[in-house]
Amino acid sequence: MALTEVKTEVKTEVRTDADPSPALENMPPRRASRRAGAWIPTVSAITVYAVLALLANGNAWMTGAAHALQGGQDPKLNVWTVAWTPFALTHGVSPLFSHWVNVPFGANDAANAAIPLLSLIASPITAIWGPVAGVNFLISFSFFACCVAGYFFVRHWTNWRPAAFAGGLLYGFSPYVVSEGNNHIHTMFVALIPFMFIVLDEILVRQRYSPRRLGVLLGLLAVLQYFISSELLATTVIVAAIAAVLVGLFNFRHVRAHVLGALPALGIALGIAVIVLAYPVVYSQEGPQHFTLILPGGQYQSDFLSAVIPTSNQVLAPAGATVISDRFANNLSENGSYLGIPLVMLLIGATVLCRRSRVVVVAFLVACAAYLLSLGSPLAFDNNYVNWLHLPGGVLHHLPLLEGAVTARFSLFVALFTALVLGVALEHLRRWPRWPSEFFGLETTTLVAAAVLLPLLPSLPYAVRTVDTPAFFTSSGVDSVPAGSVAVVYPSTTPTDADSTLWQAAAGMRFKMPGAYALVPAHGGTGSQWGTPTLTSNTLGNIVKGKKVAETTSLRGALRAQWRAWDAQTFIMGPGPHEAFAREFVSWAIGRPPVQRQGVDVWYRLQHDLASS
Repeated sequence: MALTEVKTEVKTEVRTDADPSPALENMPPRRASRRAGAWIPTVSAITVYAVLALLANGNAWMTGAAHALQGGQDPKLNVWTVAWTPFALTHGVSPLFSHWVNVPFGANDAANAAIPLLSLIASPITAIWGPVAGVNFLISFSFFACCVAGYFFVRHWTNWRPAAFAGGLLYGFSPYVVSEGNNHIHTMFVALIPFMFIVLDEILVRQRYSPRRLGVLLGLLAVLQYFISSELLATTVIVAAIAAVLVGLFNFRHVRAHVLGALPALGIALGIAVIVLAYPVVYSQEGPQHFTLILPGGQYQSDFLSAVIPTSNQVLAPAGATVISDRFANNLSENGSYLGIPLVMLLIGATVLCRRSRVVVVAFLVACAAYLLSLGSPLAFDNNYVNWLHLPGGVLHHLPLLEGAVTARFSLFVALFTALVLGVALEHLRRWPRWPSEFFGLETTTLVAAAVLLPLLPSLPYAVRTVDTPAFFTSSGVDSVPAGSVAVVYPSTTPTDADSTLWQAAAGMRFKMPGAYALVPAHGGTGSQWGTPTLTSNTLGNIVKGKKVAETTSLRGALRAQWRAWDAQTFIMGPGPHEAFAREFVSWAIGRPPVQRQGVDVWYRLQHDLASS
């Protein structure tokens, strides 16, 4: 494009900005190009995203995606949730409730962090290579899908594809996505949220398409998002409301006409969401084993300095900084608010210089509002709480469906709308009419993009460890356990040791078991706890901790009575802490030694032994 054409285009844009149009941004209308190869830049961007997404979890792919998993316990829970939904649907079991864990009470999966939609997406991988591979696929797929979503989100308000590409990189590999990818697939996959905002812009502002189609599309997106993360659907509604109010304030004279035009689409979307989600929402709140999760004040919220101090999730992170920042939001997996000083300066500078651009101003204000909500309440500054300063984020824990919301996760919206400001700013910068040449403008814009994105360079791929699941659970050996029967497993599942959860998933849910890495009602019905305590879980838990358990007649009789009541058919002991003493203890309780099979000790026909005394 010649320099004179650039100047003409910029002048046209400035004149349009002065027009009091209700449009959020008055960029030059996107021209439908019929040039051969016009699609190549977008396909190229998507291809780059795909390659980067594979590299982002490259350690797992190199080690063997079916045998490598990130450290910690939550990834094991991801494995279980990936396996559960396909199993439930193919065996005629409700995916909203599981009797396969926390025997004999079960667990309300609708109230827990179930990911039925993602489980179905990964189901072909899970069916062929197992749920561990399914989890690794979803991690890479999340990076890819979030980048693509960010690209189309920024592209919705810009014409220059490289600007959209930079925005997609910022969103898809944002500190939020990278941090959540450490442990939580359901909050890492945020690829639908940008499209929800795009559809809302079409409904509320542009109103170019059929309200019926837009309403159906928004309703379906809301339903799909619920079956990934109900928490993020609720927070999306809050941020969308904030954005709508800001758009209305900047277009006050046109609010009435646009609201009337938007009502049909919004009504259809709400109707679809209510019809489809009413039952699972009510089930999660009032169904069996439902619970109320209330996070204490100060838990999992961003620090005021989170945006400017890098963490260990970034490559460019001095040790002196990570000593402070790695403790923000309680842990690295929830600390995704980092932006970097160059990007913060660009956000402020772009908003001042492009203050006539409604997109930039509104996006900046929405990002600021989301950052404020991510701070929770009271304010945390340098890992110290300013107890007298209460912030709006504290109100969330008093709202229905949001009592247990993690306020630090509002940083996903900070990343999304920051990506939009970046994309529009880069497009404006490239079009600045005073560049000595078009190439000089392009080069300068590229350098600016690199300067603001470089501090965000994530420390990837993730560190993984080999999953040492005993061969018994992944081979035909597990078929010796009666299908659907109860098996007591050592070590019992707890938030600090979820190996048995992983083994159950690897075994294709062959057996049910006591213990659960799932939230259930706390004793007395107030609050929540991880699994329902039983004599078995307490006793085995003490052995795991290395505590001496006295082999008394009363304890033996009580354990055997409990296993009889559960109709437990098998006791399986896998590798675990204090395994020798555990084997001796269980042999004493059952009355005979185990059979050793493929890396585990198994006591078969348990009811026969329990009935003998």
